[in-house]
Amino acid sequence: MLKSSSRDTYMQNGLPVLQLPLAVAQRSVEERLTSGRELLALNIQDEATLDKARQQYYSWDDYNRDLLWKLIGSKPFVDGYVDNFAFWSGPSSLPQEIQNFRNDVQNKLRRLESVRDRLHLFEPETPTPVLAVHDEELRGRTADLLTAAGNYDRVIREATTILEDRIRRKVPFDDLAKLIPNAADQSGDELVNRLLNPSNPVIAFGDRPTQTRLFRMLGAVVAYLRNPSHHTIDDRVEWSWAWSVVGLIDQLLENIGTAQYRRPSNLL
Repeated sequence: MLKSSSRDTYMQNGLPVLQLPLAVAQRSVEERLTSGRELLALNIQDEATLDKARQQYYSWDDYNRDLLWKLIGSKPFVDGYVDNFAFWSGPSSLPQEIQNFRNDVQNKLRRLESVRDRLHLFEPETPTPVLAVHDEELRGRTADLLTAAGNYDRVIREATTILEDRIRRKVPFDDLAKLIPNAADQSGDELVNRLLNPSNPVIAFGDRPTQTRLFRMLGAVVAYLRNPSHHTIDDRVEWSWAWSVVGLIDQLLENIGTAQYRRPSNLL
């Protein structure tokens, strides 16, 4: 009896479903294809450079497999990329070994290209929300991180850095130096407490209730998001959480943009 292939197995079980947004998956696979083409273009002249190229190939291939697990999460689908049919034919000359190496790379490139071309088939049936980032700086500094294959704690770190910088820039540099002489206090909790405190705000959002709400919100963002992300690496951060944080900070940046700088009387 013939054994069913990986393709037969996952077709019998239904198409797999993308675990990340299509744009993220497409970008990630395209990056792997670019790396593979660079491997294929390596100038291999001797055994030493061939061995080095093989090690690069093994690392590239392992990463591809793990990436497909992250994107698709289907063993039969990943097996379709991994499956190898190698036949030992005895010792070969160096030119033949080099050609074998190039054949291996080309084979995996073809499989990755096939994955890339079919990714749109694996989108979940439920609509994927679209993140519209209005702040140009925030969009420019987080868009590429959101479309990466992982390390989404970098998104939170970058977004909260932009938020903190925007608060500082709301106050003229010379005034900020007088209000907060110690540069170490011009960040984090101290920055928010000294500039936005409802009792005597330097950055004013309007009436007292609005000032209080935004003061508490910005203080919470600094304490819960900014401080941990600026001092630790967290590989557990999911894309959906990073996506949500960017949306929140986009709104807070808009609030800061419409706020008024109230120069303290002692600086007049």
